[in-house]
Amino acid sequence: DSDRVRTLATLVAEGYAGQVHLGHDAGAFHDFMVGNPIFEGEVADWLHIPTTILPALLEAGVTQAQIDELLVQNPRRFFA
Repeated sequence: DSDRVRTLATLVAEGYAGQVHLGHDAGAFHDFMVGNPIFEGEVADWLHIPTTILPALLEAGVTQAQIDELLVQNPRRFFA
């Protein structure tokens, strides 16, 4: 995750925050993860973005206003 956070923080710092949408597919993978030895120890975490990624972005210097742009303003504009 640290590489992803670093890359995302760099994109935001370089002015691309208006073009980034965050999402993950934990729900899509849950069904075939269960009982599959390839995914042993993995947990489908529906809260991965708010509990792991967002705090790491804040720690990396991304502001709350920039996070709001990624999570609220960008999707609002996209679906308008």
